[in-house]
Amino acid sequence: MKEINYNKILFVVSLVLFLGASFYSYNSLLKNKDFIMELEGSCNPLIENCFVRDCSEGDCPPNNLEIYKQISVPAYFFEKCAENSCQQECVENPDMCTITYCEPGEDVLCSQE
Repeated sequence: MKEINYNKILFVVSLVLFLGASFYSYNSLLKNKDFIMELEGSCNPLIENCFVRDCSEGDCPPNNLEIYKQISVPAYFFEKCAENSCQQECVENPDMCTITYCEPGEDVLCSQE
C-alpha cells in the first residue's frame, strides 16, 4: 500500500486557497473597483459645519484645503468625476455619495464650534 504524502496535499491545498484569494481580491478591487474612496471637498463655513486644519506648518495635502468636508464615493463612480472632489457629480447623483460634515469633538476642529 502506498503511503500518503501529507506535505504534498497541504502544499496543493494551500496553493489553491492562495490562488483563489488572489483572484477574488483582483476581481473585486481592481476589476470591479469595489471599495470606497475618501475625498475632501471645499466647504462653505457660513452655511455648513466644516472640518478645519492648520496649514501654517505645511501639514496640508496637495489640494491646500484648510476648510473642507469629507466625501465618500464608490471607486467605480470616481472615474466619472471631473475633479478630485466629485462635488458636482454628488449634486447630480446624491445617492452615490456620502458627505460628512464636522461634528465637534475632542480630536476634531470644526468651523462652527
